[in-house]
Amino acid sequence: MLGGINLNNEDIIIGIDFGTTNSAACIYKDEKFQIIPSAMGYDYFPSVVAVNENGELLVGHHAKKQMASNASNSVAEFKLKMGENETIKFNGEDKLPQEITSYVLGRIKRDAEAYLGKPINKAVISVPASFDNDARNATMEAGEIAGFEVEALVDEPTAACLTYSLTKNFLGNILVFDMGGGTLDIIIGAFDGSELVPKVTTGARFGGRNITMALRDYLQRDFEEQNGLKLEDYITPEYDPLIDLYNATEIAKIELSSTKTTNVHIDSIVMTDKGQRINLDKNVNRSDLNKLSDEVVKGSKEKVLEALKDAKLTKDDIDFLVFVGGPTKMPLIRESIEKLLGKSAAEGIDPMVCVAQGASIYKGGPITVGTINSLTLSVVINEKESDPLIPKNTPLPAEVTKEYHTMRDNQTSANIQIVEGESILAKENHTLHSFTLRGLPPRPKGEVAIQVKLKVDKNGIMGLSAKELSTNKKLSATFDSSNRMSSEEIKKAGLDNENLLSDYEEKIKQRNIINDAEEVIFEGKKLIENYSGHMLISDKNRVNENIEKLEGLLVIPKNFELIKLITKDLRNLIEKIESEDFYY
Repeated sequence: MLGGINLNNEDIIIGIDFGTTNSAACIYKDEKFQIIPSAMGYDYFPSVVAVNENGELLVGHHAKKQMASNASNSVAEFKLKMGENETIKFNGEDKLPQEITSYVLGRIKRDAEAYLGKPINKAVISVPASFDNDARNATMEAGEIAGFEVEALVDEPTAACLTYSLTKNFLGNILVFDMGGGTLDIIIGAFDGSELVPKVTTGARFGGRNITMALRDYLQRDFEEQNGLKLEDYITPEYDPLIDLYNATEIAKIELSSTKTTNVHIDSIVMTDKGQRINLDKNVNRSDLNKLSDEVVKGSKEKVLEALKDAKLTKDDIDFLVFVGGPTKMPLIRESIEKLLGKSAAEGIDPMVCVAQGASIYKGGPITVGTINSLTLSVVINEKESDPLIPKNTPLPAEVTKEYHTMRDNQTSANIQIVEGESILAKENHTLHSFTLRGLPPRPKGEVAIQVKLKVDKNGIMGLSAKELSTNKKLSATFDSSNRMSSEEIKKAGLDNENLLSDYEEKIKQRNIINDAEEVIFEGKKLIENYSGHMLISDKNRVNENIEKLEGLLVIPKNFELIKLITKDLRNLIEKIESEDFYY
């Protein structure tokens, strides 16, 4: 049992909201949600990874805490690079974004297993609705590297919509406005009491981070103008003032959601060549923040109107408005969207965890959930135009077959290219896959027919096949992005992930053992200092003996089990002596 939740031998599916700034996790058992806390007791995990000076992997809170002083060895916001060809330099190696992400997911897995007291092997991971096929594949790989069987991917706003549908029983049309650190997702779904049917989804690559950066840039310009310097000139391997300023700005942005004025103060953000320490100290008003947020607000409103148009609905057709994500706590964001729709947002569920909650009930939960395609999938024709096969917002799974014909006399091969995006021009869309069907019979233009079949599963993962109809010559493929990892690479990365996280946990245990030993040494010395004249000589000698043993072992700590044993003996001895009344 855990918090009223019965954890039997059934496989538990953990729902994970992998976020740009923070991540969260949840399980659902016995009709109850249970948020998984990090090992440090927080209900979220910062999406930050680092390596310290000893080469030890740091993940989450430990990594975020030292970012400014260890900037060159810290990585954040890697979610925004998922599915891209660009690698990330980490610990002296080039890593794909999914490899970095796996450290966060692996940390969540281990903390969840420690908290629940049983292995957690299955996961549903949320992704932005705007994630393309490459980014979704990369997310699946990250989960596999972390040791999960990824049961499904779920769009973040769909997961949030699911949470509200279950807990609030919202019958009708629900618009979810989900703004995270780096993405905005909007979904309009209909719930009838048993099934949640998404109607449209849309998204954009902006979010709370854009507002934080705008405020940071404002504070940076003000500071540099006042002091006649450039903060970039004071970045060193040991300290990055811009990261310190960003973190302080993030805190100020959050504070301005509940107060109209706050102060941003950083001691010694700059130390000049002459040893002069310069502090940053600036009062910021909510009105300043609102002005700097104008572009994000404008873009957000445009996306809401786009969703309504795609769904062929008016604002009056929306029965419930739901806000998700930290930035939606900002009064300006909330008020602008509420005013646009003429409706107050629903309350009662923490916007920071409702995506993780929804992910935990997506597979095998009490509500049936539909899925829709978030981007139009097209075949490229004339080498430049996109011919839509599966339009945006098509219910999934979907499969479409269409015939195309040769465009030149005696054409013996055909390049088949699939793109995703909304432009008629192929070059403005994202290329998913391209292959060549060879050995076509040499005939006049238009006489050779090629049948193309495109299918998309419920996770948004796609497959393609093509055949020339007169010869039945076939070619097929699952969409592999150029940075897709092989099964061998995933297995190797998984072992590396396991080893690094295991080593990290072992180092944490060792540090805790050393800290306990140092603490009990201090207590023993204090006891002798204060009550030496009242203690039995035998007790005093035993305390000193154990202190000397511990101090000797701590010079180069190796035998941690012995340190733990002597620490326990010394603590028991001190407690026994303190419980006696001989010194009163």
